[in-house]
Amino acid sequence: MRRQEELAERFRVSYKISSKHFENCNVRKRIAENRKIGPFVATSGLVLPYYLNVSTNFLDREIAGKINEVMFRMLKMTVVPALIKTFPDAIKRGTILVGPEMAGGVMVSQLCVHPHISELGVDLVYMRKQRKTSGTCQQLEGPKHITSRNQSSPLAYAIWIDDCMSSGSSSVEGKKTLKRDYNIDVKACVYLIDRHIDRASMSADRLANIFTALRGVEIYAMFDMDDITKEIALA
Repeated sequence: MRRQEELAERFRVSYKISSKHFENCNVRKRIAENRKIGPFVATSGLVLPYYLNVSTNFLDREIAGKINEVMFRMLKMTVVPALIKTFPDAIKRGTILVGPEMAGGVMVSQLCVHPHISELGVDLVYMRKQRKTSGTCQQLEGPKHITSRNQSSPLAYAIWIDDCMSSGSSSVEGKKTLKRDYNIDVKACVYLIDRHIDRASMSADRLANIFTALRGVEIYAMFDMDDITKEIALA
């Protein structure tokens, strides 16, 4: 039990990168302004006092480009170099940016058209919550050499991209599916916002179960809820 509590305390902390190079106050301010007052029930089952509605920012022509730029900068300056340093074979095996339905899918789509995306040397795919039941019956959408993979394909690495992290359960499920069905191993998760305060009310057992599945995965966030709370207080 003590071990579970110790693990839980580690997972309740914020995964925000403490670097001024990646911050953009205008992005943070707009995210705070777009919140909807709750309560709302998240996918994980947690009850949230308000919903950030972050995905609407990706359709706001005044801020979407800025979000795209700060995410690209974080990938280029921190995430991809750290991945290659830890796994030198990442270049040879291939690294894939995976955006889950739907916000993450929008994020990777916008990253795909970033003028310098080729500098990262990655492929980009969109991952559905459920495999299609008709047509191609695919769960991944993107370049054919990625979507045609299966469990017997050579190992490839992935970076999970999404708007918010709360309990971590969605990334765990995505990680399991990618490894089981495509032999793609998630080695990093990148979020615009870490809702770390959501984890404060979670039981130690549940937190430990979720985050044990993310062992060996580096987690990064541009902002955390402390940033958003400060912006709300200034409004």
